[in-house]
Amino acid sequence: MSGTCLSSNQFIPFLRKIAVLFALSFSFPIFADELVLPLKGEDVQVNYWPVEKNSRGAIIWVRAEPSMLPDAIAEALSKKGWGIILIESKHAAELKRLIPAAIRSFRKLHYQRIILLHQGDRLQQTLDYFKKRQTKRVDGFIFLSAYESKKTLNLQAVSSPVMDICGQFDYQYVLSDFQKRKEQGVFINYRSIQVPGADNSYEYQLKMLTSYLDGWMQNIPPVQPSWLPFQLSEFPLFLYQKQTACALKTEFPSIN
Repeated sequence: MSGTCLSSNQFIPFLRKIAVLFALSFSFPIFADELVLPLKGEDVQVNYWPVEKNSRGAIIWVRAEPSMLPDAIAEALSKKGWGIILIESKHAAELKRLIPAAIRSFRKLHYQRIILLHQGDRLQQTLDYFKKRQTKRVDGFIFLSAYESKKTLNLQAVSSPVMDICGQFDYQYVLSDFQKRKEQGVFINYRSIQVPGADNSYEYQLKMLTSYLDGWMQNIPPVQPSWLPFQLSEFPLFLYQKQTACALKTEFPSIN
């Protein structure tokens, strides 16, 4: 009789993986709502997870390639009070239009905080939007298993607090870029976390990852009142950074 059979050592991990995928399929809906971003000359529809209760803030989730991971985490974060817009694009020109449109939409919806989360490759492409001082700002950045395969990273445009997070057993190129960012020391407020036991899919650590993200974002100072003529993240810069650093250290004293 021909065919391939799984040994007992292979069969148990196989069943565990099937069970996790089965549970996720019921816990997290695949399809999000849609939100229209008004742009000059056209309207663009993006995936949107609205806040279910007690709004804490908003996340602009940027990625260059499709992934099932954000759908699962986005649903969990929306239940904790975070509205999420998902932007998926490899084109720099498109990001320079969509990111400010997402910021405008969230501000009109009166979200307290706006965080930009970049997942995966093309990190520099996302950060390029923030090079000019007159661009619309966000209150914090999250780099999730982020790396750059096309350009040399220039992190000078990042003046807001940063959470840099990857899996303990992430891809080697992700871990390499993660370590380089830690060693450069260019950020004023920077926290780095390697999720224990996680690979690039975070398959068995979704709850832990969600908890890390939610806890860190809650300690970012809320967005400035609309009547102020300056960004609190830039003026007075020292006072804002000192306040943020104290808040983050109080909440996460053990994070490097």
